[in-house]
Amino acid sequence: MKKTMFAVLALVLMVFTSVAQAAVFTEDKFTVDSIKIDGDLIDSYSTSRIYGAGLGENLKIELQLRSSADVKDAKVRAWIDGTKRDIEDSTKAFNLYENVVEKITLNLEIPEDKVKEGDYEINIVVDSGYSEMKVFSMPLKIMKDAYNLEVKNVEIVSTSGSETVEAGKTFQAKVWVENNGREDEEDVVVQVAIPELNIKESEKVDALDAGEEFKKEFQFKISADAEAKDYDVIVTVSSDNYDNEYFDKIVSKQTVKVVESKAIAKDAITAITSSNEIVQGTEAVYAIAITNFGSSEKEYSVEIVGADAWSTVTSQSVKVASGKVGEIKVTVKANSDAALGEKTFTAKIKADSKVAKEMNLTANVVKASSNWDSVKTGLEIGFAVLAIILVIIGLIIAFNKLKGDDEEEMTESSTGQTYY
Repeated sequence: MKKTMFAVLALVLMVFTSVAQAAVFTEDKFTVDSIKIDGDLIDSYSTSRIYGAGLGENLKIELQLRSSADVKDAKVRAWIDGTKRDIEDSTKAFNLYENVVEKITLNLEIPEDKVKEGDYEINIVVDSGYSEMKVFSMPLKIMKDAYNLEVKNVEIVSTSGSETVEAGKTFQAKVWVENNGREDEEDVVVQVAIPELNIKESEKVDALDAGEEFKKEFQFKISADAEAKDYDVIVTVSSDNYDNEYFDKIVSKQTVKVVESKAIAKDAITAITSSNEIVQGTEAVYAIAITNFGSSEKEYSVEIVGADAWSTVTSQSVKVASGKVGEIKVTVKANSDAALGEKTFTAKIKADSKVAKEMNLTANVVKASSNWDSVKTGLEIGFAVLAIILVIIGLIIAFNKLKGDDEEEMTESSTGQTYY
């Protein structure tokens, strides 16, 4: 904003004074081929020119310097005369070689709060090591920007007076805006926002005269389920004069630290199945129970960390209403060549994409049975069943034989009896 406001001002206010009167600036052995201030070429033939600059502006001075002979330990210095505060810049010692052009860059920073508006003078000298020779002098007029709104301060204060804000509680953003420009401002809009929490408040000021200030306390409430972290508080100031391509909106950024609410109960998240034995090439299911103690429905999902190297994991999200219980199932399929032994991996349970809890789960990967082992097991079972059947058949035959012998004895006994 400040840069373009004070380009070279051709003002017939005073006579330009310069020790050089040729097409180039020349002094003794030195010739300055060109001088630029903020990219503007300064002409030694100028006789009625004042350079204008704004408070807080940095003047970039560029010189192209030649010498008619070799010079050791040369220095170039620039300063602004007439200020109580020293405003100057200089080079380190350098060597100049005959007819070789040396490019020099210096910067004169004009403090916004320690220099008053008024008439001053830019001076540039070249020091050959033996004597100091002024090669350039030019009037300088320092003034305020026409339009210069500034956010002087933003203070974040919680209701408890702490530097942190508890989730579910309120805090204040105290904003102080000042019009440091020469002109009055109209329709000034001050907006305070926390984009990550979708919080935004604004205040419009119909008029803010030059030199006046505006103070406002904006009050916000942090959501009870907001994640505990640092959030950016963005203060934006604009006006009618800033709603065009030449002026950027004034933006100031602060930070508010949100901590977890002490009053809000956490969701209950428990692993129903925390450990499984998984045969290579097969899968097992882990069940996680969730109780939603929040005030609204939440969508829960799970992210598994640390199982990619030996398994494939699948899971589905679940929506749980306030006060209700839900369940997430995680299916873990061990690779056919997974290393045997116990594995530990982490389940990150998320509520509405925010991590609510982390827990460790375990899996004991065991060797898969071969085809012969399966056949062998089947044969063993078959032989066992056959043996049982044979025993049963043997018992039946023996029982039937005993029964037949008893009947035969009874028949013989009946035949030999005489009745009178």
